[in-house]
Amino acid sequence: MTDEDYAFLKQLPLFRRLTPDGLRSVASTMRLQRVGAGALLFEQGEAGDDAFVVRSGKLAVELPLPDGVVRTVAKLGEGTVVGEAGLVQPAPRSLRARALHDTTLYVIDGSRFGALRAANDPGAYTLIRSIALTLCDRLRDTNVRIQEQWQGKPDEGSQATARGIAVPTGGAWGRLKRLFGRG
Repeated sequence: MTDEDYAFLKQLPLFRRLTPDGLRSVASTMRLQRVGAGALLFEQGEAGDDAFVVRSGKLAVELPLPDGVVRTVAKLGEGTVVGEAGLVQPAPRSLRARALHDTTLYVIDGSRFGALRAANDPGAYTLIRSIALTLCDRLRDTNVRIQEQWQGKPDEGSQATARGIAVPTGGAWGRLKRLFGRG
Protein backbone atom coordinates (compact mmCIF):
# COMPACT_ATOMS: atom_id res chain seq x y z
CA MET A 1 0.00 0.00 0.00
CA THR A 2 1.19 3.46 -0.84
CA ASP A 3 0.72 6.65 1.18
CA GLU A 4 -1.88 7.62 -1.42
CA ASP A 5 -3.81 4.39 -0.74
CA TYR A 6 -3.78 5.05 3.02
CA ALA A 7 -4.95 8.64 2.51
CA PHE A 8 -7.78 7.48 0.23
CA LEU A 9 -8.98 4.83 2.70
CA LYS A 10 -8.69 7.10 5.74
CA GLN A 11 -11.10 9.65 4.25
CA LEU A 12 -13.83 7.01 3.78
CA PRO A 13 -16.52 6.73 6.49
CA LEU A 14 -15.86 3.01 6.97
CA PHE A 15 -12.20 3.60 7.86
CA ARG A 16 -12.31 7.01 9.59
CA ARG A 17 -12.39 5.59 13.12
CA LEU A 18 -9.20 3.57 12.58
CA THR A 19 -5.95 4.74 14.12
CA PRO A 20 -2.94 4.83 11.77
CA ASP A 21 -1.79 1.48 13.23
CA GLY A 22 -5.30 0.06 12.89
CA LEU A 23 -5.51 1.15 9.27
CA ARG A 24 -2.12 -0.43 8.52
CA SER A 25 -3.28 -3.63 10.18
CA VAL A 26 -6.54 -3.77 8.19
CA ALA A 27 -4.72 -2.74 5.00
CA SER A 28 -2.47 -5.78 5.42
CA THR A 29 -5.53 -7.89 4.55
CA MET A 30 -6.15 -5.97 1.31
CA ARG A 31 -5.06 -6.35 -2.26
CA LEU A 32 -5.83 -4.35 -5.38
CA GLN A 33 -8.00 -6.01 -8.02
CA ARG A 34 -8.89 -4.69 -11.44
CA VAL A 35 -12.01 -5.88 -13.24
CA GLY A 36 -13.06 -5.04 -16.76
CA ALA A 37 -16.34 -3.48 -17.79
CA GLY A 38 -19.13 -6.06 -17.65
CA ALA A 39 -17.22 -8.52 -15.45
CA LEU A 40 -19.01 -10.12 -12.51
CA LEU A 41 -17.41 -9.43 -9.15
CA PHE A 42 -19.68 -11.94 -7.45
CA GLU A 43 -22.96 -13.70 -8.16
CA GLN A 44 -26.04 -13.87 -5.99
CA GLY A 45 -25.96 -17.01 -3.85
CA GLU A 46 -22.17 -17.46 -3.98
CA ALA A 47 -20.37 -17.98 -0.70
CA GLY A 48 -18.68 -14.75 0.26
CA ASP A 49 -16.48 -13.39 3.00
CA ASP A 50 -14.50 -10.74 1.08
CA ALA A 51 -15.48 -7.07 1.00
CA PHE A 52 -14.74 -4.67 -1.85
CA VAL A 53 -14.01 -0.94 -1.75
CA VAL A 54 -14.27 0.90 -5.07
CA ARG A 55 -11.05 2.81 -5.73
CA SER A 56 -12.07 3.91 -9.22
CA GLY A 57 -14.77 2.96 -11.69
CA LYS A 58 -18.32 1.91 -10.98
CA LEU A 59 -20.19 -1.22 -9.92
CA ALA A 60 -23.83 -2.17 -10.37
CA VAL A 61 -25.45 -4.06 -7.52
CA GLU A 62 -28.15 -6.20 -9.09
CA LEU A 63 -31.00 -8.50 -8.15
CA PRO A 64 -31.66 -11.21 -10.74
CA LEU A 65 -35.34 -12.19 -10.63
CA PRO A 66 -36.78 -15.64 -11.41
CA ASP A 67 -38.38 -14.36 -14.63
CA GLY A 68 -34.96 -13.39 -16.02
CA VAL A 69 -35.32 -9.67 -15.34
CA VAL A 70 -32.37 -8.08 -13.54
CA ARG A 71 -33.06 -5.10 -11.30
CA THR A 72 -30.26 -2.65 -10.56
CA VAL A 73 -30.44 -1.90 -6.86
CA ALA A 74 -27.58 0.61 -6.80
CA LYS A 75 -24.65 1.96 -8.74
CA LEU A 76 -21.58 2.29 -6.57
CA GLY A 77 -18.72 4.62 -7.38
CA GLU A 78 -15.43 5.65 -5.84
CA GLY A 79 -15.22 5.14 -2.09
CA THR A 80 -18.24 2.88 -1.72
CA VAL A 81 -18.12 -0.60 -0.25
CA VAL A 82 -19.96 -3.79 -1.11
CA GLY A 83 -19.89 -7.17 0.60
CA GLU A 84 -18.93 -5.78 4.00
CA ALA A 85 -21.45 -7.95 5.87
CA GLY A 86 -19.36 -10.96 4.83
CA LEU A 87 -16.57 -9.71 7.08
CA VAL A 88 -18.94 -9.94 10.05
CA GLN A 89 -20.54 -13.24 9.13
CA PRO A 90 -19.69 -15.11 5.93
CA ALA A 91 -22.85 -16.06 4.07
CA PRO A 92 -24.13 -16.45 0.52
CA ARG A 93 -24.24 -13.17 -1.38
CA SER A 94 -27.74 -11.66 -1.38
CA LEU A 95 -27.16 -9.72 -4.61
CA ARG A 96 -24.88 -9.71 -7.64
CA ALA A 97 -22.13 -7.14 -8.24
CA ARG A 98 -20.95 -6.33 -11.76
CA ALA A 99 -18.48 -3.75 -13.08
CA LEU A 100 -20.12 -1.08 -15.23
CA HIS A 101 -16.75 0.34 -16.28
CA ASP A 102 -13.17 -0.77 -15.86
CA THR A 103 -12.95 -0.74 -12.07
CA THR A 104 -10.16 -0.90 -9.50
CA LEU A 105 -11.04 -2.28 -6.08
CA TYR A 106 -9.43 -2.82 -2.73
CA VAL A 107 -10.36 -6.37 -1.73
CA ILE A 108 -10.48 -7.04 2.00
CA ASP A 109 -9.65 -10.74 2.11
CA GLY A 110 -12.14 -12.39 4.44
CA SER A 111 -9.77 -15.16 5.57
CA ARG A 112 -6.94 -12.77 6.37
CA PHE A 113 -9.35 -10.38 8.08
CA GLY A 114 -10.76 -13.30 10.10
CA ALA A 115 -7.23 -14.09 11.29
CA LEU A 116 -6.87 -10.48 12.48
CA ARG A 117 -10.15 -10.79 14.37
CA ALA A 118 -9.04 -14.09 15.92
CA ALA A 119 -5.84 -12.37 17.09
CA ASN A 120 -7.97 -9.67 18.80
CA ASP A 121 -6.48 -6.97 16.57
CA PRO A 122 -7.87 -3.55 17.60
CA GLY A 123 -8.05 -2.36 13.96
CA ALA A 124 -10.17 -5.34 12.98
CA TYR A 125 -12.61 -4.67 15.79
CA THR A 126 -12.80 -0.97 14.99
CA LEU A 127 -13.67 -1.86 11.39
CA ILE A 128 -16.27 -4.42 12.54
CA ARG A 129 -17.83 -1.70 14.70
CA SER A 130 -18.02 0.66 11.70
CA ILE A 131 -19.59 -2.08 9.60
CA ALA A 132 -22.09 -2.86 12.37
CA LEU A 133 -23.07 0.82 12.62
CA THR A 134 -23.54 0.97 8.84
CA LEU A 135 -25.68 -2.18 8.86
CA CYS A 136 -27.76 -0.88 11.79
CA ASP A 137 -28.29 2.41 9.97
CA ARG A 138 -29.46 0.56 6.87
CA LEU A 139 -31.82 -1.61 8.92
CA ARG A 140 -33.31 1.39 10.74
CA ASP A 141 -33.79 3.24 7.46
CA THR A 142 -35.43 0.17 5.93
CA ASN A 143 -37.78 -0.11 8.91
CA VAL A 144 -38.80 3.55 8.62
CA ARG A 145 -39.32 3.20 4.87
CA ILE A 146 -41.45 0.07 5.29
CA GLN A 147 -43.54 1.85 7.92
CA GLU A 148 -44.00 4.87 5.62
CA GLN A 149 -44.99 2.58 2.76
CA TRP A 150 -47.58 0.82 4.90
CA GLN A 151 -48.93 4.18 6.07
CA GLY A 152 -49.34 5.26 2.47
CA LYS A 153 -46.96 8.23 2.70
CA PRO A 154 -46.02 9.59 -0.74
CA ASP A 155 -42.56 9.21 -2.26
CA GLU A 156 -40.38 12.27 -2.64
CA GLY A 157 -39.47 11.57 -6.29
CA SER A 158 -35.70 11.12 -6.14
CA GLN A 159 -33.06 11.76 -3.56
CA ALA A 160 -29.28 12.10 -3.53
CA THR A 161 -27.45 9.61 -1.38
CA ALA A 162 -24.71 10.50 1.07
CA ARG A 163 -22.27 10.03 -1.82
CA GLY A 164 -24.23 12.35 -4.12
CA ILE A 165 -25.67 9.61 -6.34
CA ALA A 166 -29.22 10.46 -7.40
CA VAL A 167 -31.57 7.51 -7.14
CA PRO A 168 -35.31 7.31 -7.72
CA THR A 169 -37.28 6.76 -4.55
CA GLY A 170 -40.11 4.92 -6.34
CA GLY A 171 -41.41 2.89 -3.44
CA ALA A 172 -39.42 0.29 -1.61
CA TRP A 173 -37.14 -0.29 -4.58
CA GLY A 174 -35.81 3.25 -4.56
CA ARG A 175 -35.37 3.11 -0.83
CA LEU A 176 -33.24 -0.01 -1.13
CA LYS A 177 -31.09 1.82 -3.67
CA ARG A 178 -30.54 4.71 -1.25
CA LEU A 179 -29.31 2.35 1.44
CA PHE A 180 -26.32 1.34 -0.67
CA GLY A 181 -25.18 4.94 -0.95
CA ARG A 182 -25.01 5.45 2.80
CA GLY A 183 -21.63 6.47 4.21
